[in-house]
Amino acid sequence: MALSPPRRRSCSGGHCLAELGTKAPFFAIVIIETIITASLRKRTDAVFNATEHALQDLQLLSALLARLEREQFASPACRPLRPSSPLTISLAPKP
Repeated sequence: MALSPPRRRSCSGGHCLAELGTKAPFFAIVIIETIITASLRKRTDAVFNATEHALQDLQLLSALLARLEREQFASPACRPLRPSSPLTISLAPKP
C-alpha cells in the first residue's frame, strides 16, 4: 500500500495560525491590526467626511439643474438662455 502525500491545507494569516493550534501569534496579529486600524482612524474619517460632503453638494447641484431644465422662461430676455435641447454632459475626454 502506497502512502499518499500529506494534504496541504490552505489558510492565510492569523486564521492559519489559529487552525494549527498556535494561539499566541494569532492574538499578536489581531493586536497589531487593531493598533494599525486605530492609528489610521482619523485619516480615514477625514476622507469619508470629505466625500460625504462632496456627495451632498453634487446632489444639490443635480436638483438645481433639474429644476432649471424643467422651468419655462417667459421673459423675452431669458428665452435665449434656454437651450433648445436638454443639457447633456459627457465625461469622456475630448480628443
